[in-house]
Amino acid sequence: MANVRWTPVAVPALAQREIQKRKNTLEVRFAGTAKIAHRTTGREFEISADDLDWQQVAGDERQMGTEYHYEAELDHPELGPLSWALWEYPVGMENHRETDANGHRVITDFDFGLEHSPEAD
Repeated sequence: MANVRWTPVAVPALAQREIQKRKNTLEVRFAGTAKIAHRTTGREFEISADDLDWQQVAGDERQMGTEYHYEAELDHPELGPLSWALWEYPVGMENHRETDANGHRVITDFDFGLEHSPEAD
């Protein structure tokens, strides 16, 4: 088997601008209602997508560019802290998503992910 050696290549300024343009047209799409059952009582709670606000909480440089981490958190009076997270890597691609229900059972989750929005002219 031949040895393969990777050589870093500089990304031309035009390509960098196109990557940034694509990044500027992305947003987190978040819709529907999550239904979560309490871990001990089994009582079901519904949480509306309107109750949450997504924030970009981190951005780390990696081999193929920046990885962005978005998160929405809610401190529910009965269920405690709940969170939804989404990672974008490389730019423009959804890499991973995760729901942390604080040990409770997610019956149905929100419909969420990255979506390209129309460009502003």
